[in-house]
Amino acid sequence: MSSLDDILSDLSRGVDTLSTRAASALFAASAAALLPAYIEWAKADRAGNDRAGGIPILERSIEIGFELARSGTSEADLPSLLQRLEWITPGRGRSTTASTVAQDCVVCADVAIRVHVEPQFARGAVIEYALEPILLAATARVAAEPVPDDGSGPPTAADALLEDAQVLAAVEFMWLAIMRLRSRVDQDPAAIDEIRLRAAVLLPRPAAPRPEMS
Repeated sequence: MSSLDDILSDLSRGVDTLSTRAASALFAASAAALLPAYIEWAKADRAGNDRAGGIPILERSIEIGFELARSGTSEADLPSLLQRLEWITPGRGRSTTASTVAQDCVVCADVAIRVHVEPQFARGAVIEYALEPILLAATARVAAEPVPDDGSGPPTAADALLEDAQVLAAVEFMWLAIMRLRSRVDQDPAAIDEIRLRAAVLLPRPAAPRPEMS
């Protein structure tokens, strides 16, 4: 098992220790961070599908996830909302990186609600969906790196990912969120707003250009 696998396993166990409301906060924040990727995917469709129609459903689902995190209740029809999220989840046809990231966003929004509908739902393993977009982007960057010519050979893929600044920031955020939400979500609603703000590191950003060799 690689160090990356160890980290994901530890994070999964950490998520499993969260209360239902805290889990809603973490996954709603993750979905909110990835929402721009879903919107970009939906609006880029050129096949005549009404993908953009899923945007308001997803936006509403995310806000209901935060509502559940803050109060533990909602007047929304949660099972119906979960069904609507299933309808708008990418998955038909050829999979692309964009559709995968859009799917990750919907999955996170789903879990933020599902933990209140199915209290025994195993949400820990789903944390990989929140981290998948940043890992996919980092994997592409690592693949584009030139192979060292000093005979040392390239680092293993898992080790290279753990040296990526965006991956490190995303993992650090997850641990911070778990610790903050584990102890304060019921007592300090401001913690939820902080987690929502900090979750922005889950959305991949363009890599800085490599300096030119003189």
